[in-house]
Amino acid sequence: MPSNNGCFICLETNPPPIQMGCACRGEAGLAHLGCLAKAAESRAAREGWWKCRTCNQGFTGAMQRGLAEELWLRSRDQPAESEDRQHAAWNLANALRCQGKYAEAAQMQHELLDVRRRVPGPEHPITLGTISDLALSLCGQGKYVEAEQMQRELLDVRRRVLGPEHPNTLTTMSNLCSSLRGQGKYTEAEQMRRELLIVMQRVLGPDHRDTLITMSSLALSLSCQGKYAEAEQMLRTVLDVQRRVLGPEHPNTLITMSNLASSLHGQGKYAEAEQMQRELLNVRRRVLGAGHPTTLVAMGNVALSLSGQGKYAEAEQMLRRVLNVVRQVLGPEHPNTLITMSNLASSLHCQGKYAEAEQMQRELLDMRRRVLGAGHPETLATVDSLSNCIARKRRSSSAADPHPDVPPAKR
Repeated sequence: MPSNNGCFICLETNPPPIQMGCACRGEAGLAHLGCLAKAAESRAAREGWWKCRTCNQGFTGAMQRGLAEELWLRSRDQPAESEDRQHAAWNLANALRCQGKYAEAAQMQHELLDVRRRVPGPEHPITLGTISDLALSLCGQGKYVEAEQMQRELLDVRRRVLGPEHPNTLTTMSNLCSSLRGQGKYTEAEQMRRELLIVMQRVLGPDHRDTLITMSSLALSLSCQGKYAEAEQMLRTVLDVQRRVLGPEHPNTLITMSNLASSLHGQGKYAEAEQMQRELLNVRRRVLGAGHPTTLVAMGNVALSLSGQGKYAEAEQMLRRVLNVVRQVLGPEHPNTLITMSNLASSLHCQGKYAEAEQMQRELLDMRRRVLGAGHPETLATVDSLSNCIARKRRSSSAADPHPDVPPAKR
């Protein structure tokens, strides 16, 4: 067993090893990138480049990206149809997506899909997996309609080729639910998630990783509809299992923590939500980096809980920092950018800064109508917020107006 925080392979501490990001804890989860690359190269199975041989969980964070780039460097000059090159491209695209580099991942997946439709063929399981990965990258860019269309076509093929209860078919259903939720189709997403959960519990078991992800996602759909108490109960159950099985810093565990904090916020449990979100933010800064999209979401969620406790000035300062970064990283019309604008406008409103809040709400409404559509729940919520802001501004111009708390938009 290594000591003094050394690499678990070579035992050396210089240079400092990095976390593998799998389920291995403590010193057993530390390694040098070069040591793991040599170990992966010596194994016959390719999965050593993306999966830990000890806990059998995938690498995440800097180790995942580093190994993927190393494998790509060794394979990229091979012919496009080469199986080794295809696997390396798939692995790097997946790592890029997990790092929040959705556009780069999608570009690589488009190129890989063109090759795999030729070799090994359009309905081969590997090709279908590439379509699924590409749809996830589209979702990450907020292109939910395009992703939904791709996922529905994929679901039809997988039901026909693999059967309705094959794990890959169930994964496609789960991803489709996420695209529906992204478009504000919460009821349809909830209904599909409930059907999916029943099948997954029977086929995969109640503690399977994918079953737990489905429960967490179902709870998020419930929160979107205001069913916070039911969502909280479900999420606490999932979180207990994930912490035990996957570890406290596994990406799936962190997603469930985020969803649980949102359900607490929805019930007005702002202090408890803030504490959980700050813990989550610290982990994501350390594991993913300060500029990662998921880290920025965590930072925005801390600001939401601050607003819920009446700490509007502190929330405003934090949200301005987040907005500046997400505009650069994700783009001005990405759904997460629009949510941050909405939350900032709410903080301004609650401080009586009606003119600035109104201007931001108008910009937000124009973009949401264009990006999400006039009937999307978030677009309609912006209409209500803008109307409220205008009314408050008019009243405040003629008399002192004790502005009430305006609930910030949910993430």
